[in-house]
Amino acid sequence: MSLESREIWVRGGVTLTGENRRDSAAGWTVGFIQVKLTETNWCIYRGRQNSDGSLLIQRGRPPARPAQVCVDRVHTPAPGDLFVTGIDPEAVKSGFGSEFPNSFEVNHRDLPHDACQLIERNSKTGRPNYLAAAHLEMSFCTILSIRDPFRKFHHLAAIYWDVRWEATFQPQWPDASQASDQTLPAFQVLVIRQGTRAGCGPVIMGSPSDPRVTRLTELAQRSQSSKSCNTVAEEATENPQNRRERAVRATFDVGR
Repeated sequence: MSLESREIWVRGGVTLTGENRRDSAAGWTVGFIQVKLTETNWCIYRGRQNSDGSLLIQRGRPPARPAQVCVDRVHTPAPGDLFVTGIDPEAVKSGFGSEFPNSFEVNHRDLPHDACQLIERNSKTGRPNYLAAAHLEMSFCTILSIRDPFRKFHHLAAIYWDVRWEATFQPQWPDASQASDQTLPAFQVLVIRQGTRAGCGPVIMGSPSDPRVTRLTELAQRSQSSKSCNTVAEEATENPQNRRERAVRATFDVGR
């Protein structure tokens, strides 16, 4: 089951003015920093019969995901580097000359998406369990920032935004009497409207006061790295502790 969204696109502009003839724009870099603040990510599966069991895959909470906040980049950034290097080549600019004023724009695009399996094998019963419900939610802060030659970040503006998917799933077999474990059913999907949305807040000028954001940039300024969100998500998916299995159909507490 693929969960996709429309593209979000952000543009930022910066002007370097300089104060005297000895000023230079050399060594300055401008771009976007993106931080994922929270993630909810769980899927419930149930067998066709009560004795087939049920299971919960919880990828958004400990121990599978030890921490929520992470740098949203394709790869884990090098120490001192938090700028997004995503699908837009115009996301980061540097190497400016000494002419002032010096104005330039940077662009950032993102296309949040995720996926979950339609069928999971329950190890307690040895039977297939079918996707019954899923809830995935991500919230972000995207920051226009400039880094000086001493590698200190100066945040200029920011926006908060989020995406959310929620749905229930009902497997449908064309002939239930002849269906086997190898039969892939069709799924009737009921989208939960109040749980499926995307939102974007207003532009905040200056540095965001959110301590979750400032802590990451402070780590970068001290030349310490932080795992990328992609790495955190991959480790959560592969962590065997993200699974809770039952030998019968059960109700799961998705809040822990």
